[in-house]
Amino acid sequence: MIKKIIFKLLIFINFSLQAEQFLYPVAHFADDNLVMIYQKSLDNIELWFFDQKKHIATKMLSSFFIPANFQLLPSENGFSFIDRGNIKIQYFTKRSPKTIGIYEPISFFSSIHWIDDHHFYCTAIEGDFYQIFYGDDDGNMQRLSCEFIDFLYPQKINNEIYCIKRDLDYNFKIVVQPWLPINFNEYQILPETIILSTTSQPLCFLHMISKSEGFYLQAPEYKGEKHNELYEFSCYHLFKNDDEWQSEQLFSFMIPLGYIHGSSRLYESIEPFLPNYTVQDYVYYTTYNKNTDEFEITSCHIKTKTIQKHIQEFYQKNKSNNQLFAPYILQSKIYCGKIIQDSELRNFLQQNLMDEIISFDVK
Repeated sequence: MIKKIIFKLLIFINFSLQAEQFLYPVAHFADDNLVMIYQKSLDNIELWFFDQKKHIATKMLSSFFIPANFQLLPSENGFSFIDRGNIKIQYFTKRSPKTIGIYEPISFFSSIHWIDDHHFYCTAIEGDFYQIFYGDDDGNMQRLSCEFIDFLYPQKINNEIYCIKRDLDYNFKIVVQPWLPINFNEYQILPETIILSTTSQPLCFLHMISKSEGFYLQAPEYKGEKHNELYEFSCYHLFKNDDEWQSEQLFSFMIPLGYIHGSSRLYESIEPFLPNYTVQDYVYYTTYNKNTDEFEITSCHIKTKTIQKHIQEFYQKNKSNNQLFAPYILQSKIYCGKIIQDSELRNFLQQNLMDEIISFDVK
């Protein structure tokens, strides 16, 4: 359990009055160096590394790129990202990223996970369906699924792969299948073990932390509501008890539609708002309080389902309209992204990343 929580609130540069801008943490490396996404607009997104010891921020990619789905390589010798549908690798010893040339008839890559520095698995669209593929940094691809349904959010653990399946009638289920890559031009239907039975409720963002425990979200259906509509997502705990899988709802959280769809959305959509599962026995997440018109950073104790809010002190001490989101936990500290609405905050990224520090004990 974290005894001391320190929020380090990160500020933006060059704010435009016409739109909100976003700065949020997505990863870390070398113990305490933070990786930040800075979204100025939907077509102007930057990747920054923040060295906490030297207090230096470094822009890691040319503004020509639009990075998404940042993934650090297992060796930490570089990282991958998706740029306009292409998978790229930036090695720290190279000046320019390498594009992985994939010539199979697949597109819209997502959910990339590196097994080692040269091999990864991901989802991509083949024809009308999302399938799971196993590939390498030379662009060689093998398939892990080939049914006429969608395979979503794959998670490899040992020699098995967990995923959400969505059929043509938009029914969902969670299954585990053996890890058996085959030639891209071959086809096989693998045996499956059903973890969560078929439901019409839309399921998404499966996150397994072991072969016997994981989490997933239940999402609302998008029906084109008003820009200020709030979407409610529910987080479920998935666990194995005496060889039987069980699922329990932990909490719900609210996100304004405008941050997920439309011209003012985040480029990575819902992903910066996903719950954080890195603290044992706890889940940290962002939720929007329509009564206060503020985002709240909140934790849920998994066993007791106790909910605790963590950022009221920030809003009491700060009069700006800047919102906090995307809690990232590193070495018993929580780092929050900011949604900037204050036009006076300019050109501070190199000089001072920390707007204010808030610390308190977690009981």
